[in-house]
Amino acid sequence: MPMDTLEVQRRLIALFVAGCMLLGYPLLTVYSLPQTIGGIPMLYLAIFVIWAALIGASAAILHRATGGSSGGASQ
Repeated sequence: MPMDTLEVQRRLIALFVAGCMLLGYPLLTVYSLPQTIGGIPMLYLAIFVIWAALIGASAAILHRATGGSSGGASQ
């Protein structure tokens, strides 16, 4: 069942605020370590993982908002 527009807006705004907090200076200093994982510095890896999680969360919210329709050609 599709969500109403106001609920989608609230969830996306909450996701935006969470993203600003997660990608803000104070929290990113936690990952500013000299260690690497697979040759990738912790800070860069943390930024990429948080960024990917935000994109995935916004896709999930919008997918549920449309009721799961893909918007593409039906098969």
